[in-house]
Amino acid sequence: MHINTKPVLRIQHIATIILLALIVLVALQGCSNPKQTATNPDNQNLNTDTTTLNVGETNLQNNVNANTNTPYPNFVEIINRTRNGTVNIVVTQIVEQQPMSSLFNGMPNNFFDEFFGEFFQQPFPQHPQTPRPTQPRESQSQGSGFVINQDGYIVTNNHVVDNGTSIVVTLSSGNAYNATLIGTDPLTDLALIKIDANETLTPLPLGNSDATNIGEWVLAIGSPYGLDATVTAGIISAKDRSIQSGPFDSFLQTDASINPGNSGGPLINMAGEVIGINTAIFRSAHGLGFSIPINTFTTLMPQLLNNSVVHGWIGVTLQELTPELASSFGVPKDYNNAIVIADVVPDNPADKSGLLPGDVILDVNKMPVNGFRGFAQTVGSTKPGKTVTLGILRNNKRITVKVTVGERPETAGRKNNDNNQNNDNNQNSTTVDGISVQNIDNKTAEEYDVAYGVGVWAVEAESNASSVGLKAGVIIMAIDGTKITSVADFKATYSKIKSGDTVNMRVATPRGKTYIAYNKD
Repeated sequence: MHINTKPVLRIQHIATIILLALIVLVALQGCSNPKQTATNPDNQNLNTDTTTLNVGETNLQNNVNANTNTPYPNFVEIINRTRNGTVNIVVTQIVEQQPMSSLFNGMPNNFFDEFFGEFFQQPFPQHPQTPRPTQPRESQSQGSGFVINQDGYIVTNNHVVDNGTSIVVTLSSGNAYNATLIGTDPLTDLALIKIDANETLTPLPLGNSDATNIGEWVLAIGSPYGLDATVTAGIISAKDRSIQSGPFDSFLQTDASINPGNSGGPLINMAGEVIGINTAIFRSAHGLGFSIPINTFTTLMPQLLNNSVVHGWIGVTLQELTPELASSFGVPKDYNNAIVIADVVPDNPADKSGLLPGDVILDVNKMPVNGFRGFAQTVGSTKPGKTVTLGILRNNKRITVKVTVGERPETAGRKNNDNNQNNDNNQNSTTVDGISVQNIDNKTAEEYDVAYGVGVWAVEAESNASSVGLKAGVIIMAIDGTKITSVADFKATYSKIKSGDTVNMRVATPRGKTYIAYNKD
């Protein structure tokens, strides 16, 4: 029987043709979108950029959606409400210009210590400096301020308007007005001025700086370098910050950018309220600005309006206690913020009440003292004539002393110590454990405002004395309460210091009297 196989073969041929056709189609589809990675880098870059752009757009959209639900402050709305209340202040002053030849004349006493430290230690006592003539000239400086009511009262810093012969205030409208100085307080660096404006003003509401928290958003508005109404943003970095600018230091620290010209401008919270007056910067640092808490101003405002600001004082020089000093005075551990009286001003309230150098103040008005600044603020805010009750530790015994607060002098000038007499350092002198001392004469005693003591004219670089801060140019007045009146006294008293004991040395410097904790081992 014959079987015909041709149809089967025909079917196989057709299947083969179809398969080949599919292969060709797939190949052609691949050729229609060539990548050519090795031979066409431009195409690669184009495709890669397109992919990156798409990813960026996706991420951007995601970020927008995320930010929409994030409670960031509305800076625009706050700025619109407050910027017009900030003003630019230009002050004309008469300053004393020194000749070019007196390049270093008038620099602060601690200039070389600040920048050169132990590399520039002048022997005790210092050589005299010849005064050089000065020439008056007119100078202008700029600052900022802010309006607090429709009557034209404006808050700024004292250092902005100090010694000004004219004060010109420029508003956000561009109109300029001559201002009148109403009241100042150099100790808190506050000033109140007033303009008579023929336009509607934008007063800024005053907030409560005590309620401000670290981490809160704030805006600083002012005229840095003359750039009017400049706004910067940041947070409150710290509260109650001391920068050693005065007895009432208690600044708000912020990282909102503050520059020269911002002084006197407002620091504003997210409620649009002024919580601080921008005041100080560290020129060598970034992100460190300092503002006076607005509560300081509101407390003093009635006195500023009458230009009659007074601060209470008792007439003492105070010093914070290091753990070593606290141990040497026998201070109880519960009084970590106690302070010691380094000096008492004669014929002033503290002196009249019987307070003595070396007295440790434990509490004031039955409340534990909160360090030097806390005590200074408590006494400074006490009305002259009122009485404060001090808990004192004296010779390891606790006593109570009542002091009638007096009025703090408007200026607390220091004597000029540039004309110390140059003595022979080797006469009536000795060196003990790296401390070289000499007797002092009447002239030196008068210059340092001391009645006794020995002058330190050299300190060995790696000695214990150097490590605790004893330097050439100071006078040692006492060791653990024992007066040092001569080199012989110093040697005798020093020899009694036992190994391992920490004693306190009372020393006089050109800037006042203080204590140093010293261990000779």
